[in-house]
Amino acid sequence: GRYSEAVDTYRQILSIKERNLGPLHPGTLHTLTNVAIALTDMGNFSEGVELHRRALDARERTLGKEHPETLQSLSQLALALDNMGHLPEAEELQRRALDAKERTLGPQHPSTLRSIERLADLLQDLGKESEAAELQKRAAVAP
Repeated sequence: GRYSEAVDTYRQILSIKERNLGPLHPGTLHTLTNVAIALTDMGNFSEGVELHRRALDARERTLGKEHPETLQSLSQLALALDNMGHLPEAEELQRRALDAKERTLGPQHPSTLRSIERLADLLQDLGKESEAAELQKRAAVAP
């Protein structure tokens, strides 16, 4: 009920923003991401992943590969792929996001720590318990 209403509303807003602001405008990309998240939350993983990919591609082109918003898009795409069961690709993207966040934001930044926790959870799901445990320790000792 409510998710489908939210998706419909976000799609209407997205259409207006694409028309008035253009497809690469930050406000348009924010709404595109909201649609992708809502679709994923509803279990429509394939369309959610497709929209996350669009948002990531646009942010990489307009903001650069290591801009914080681009890295957030990368993490969101990895999370959606994880939810979809595409664990190897999710792991690859989550590692990319973590590496870039450590370089650009620092190892103690909240976004970096969230990426450590997400990667640890993903590695656990993949049966890579020892690496997951090491990452969990890193996140746990953060201030």
